[in-house]
Amino acid sequence: MAIFEAKQTRGRRARLRMAVLGCAGALVGGLALTAPLSASASSETITVEPNQSIQAAVNKADPGDTIRLEEGTYTQQVNITKDDITLQGAGAGETVINPPTSLTGNCDSAEGPSGICVGVAPIVEDGTVNKVVEGTTIKDLTVTGFGGSGMFIFGTDQSKVENVHATSNGR
Repeated sequence: MAIFEAKQTRGRRARLRMAVLGCAGALVGGLALTAPLSASASSETITVEPNQSIQAAVNKADPGDTIRLEEGTYTQQVNITKDDITLQGAGAGETVINPPTSLTGNCDSAEGPSGICVGVAPIVEDGTVNKVVEGTTIKDLTVTGFGGSGMFIFGTDQSKVENVHATSNGR
C-alpha cells in the first residue's frame, strides 16, 4: 500500500508542477498578447474648432484616435474610410454640421449630398464591398440640412451611432 501512495503522491506532484508551468506559460502568453494592446494606448484626441476642417482631422487620424468637435456650427461634409475612428461632438444641438456650398466628398446621392459618410465607395456591381471599415463611432452631434442623408454608413462592421440628431435632411 505504501508503494501505491508514493506513486499517487508523485503523480500529484507532477500534476502540480504541470499546473504551475501552465500558469506561468499563460501569464507569459498573456503578457505577449497585451503588448500590442498597449501600443494602441497611444491613441490621440484631435480637437477641431468650427473654423477648422473636420476632414483634415479625419485624414490625419490613426486607428484608435478620437476627433473631438468643439461646440459650434461646421459647414462641411465628412467622409470616414479608416478603421476605429471616433467622431465626437460637444452634444446634439451643441455641435451642428450643415452642408457646404461646394462639395468635396464622395458621398452623394440623386437627392443630394450626405453629411457624414462612413465606408469606402464604390461598392462593386455584384454588391460586395471593396474594403470594410471597422469600429467607427459617431456621437454627440447634429447633422442637418443635407439633400441626401444626414449620415450614410455602408460597408462597415461594428459601427456605432450615439446621440446623433439627423434633422431636415433629404432622406
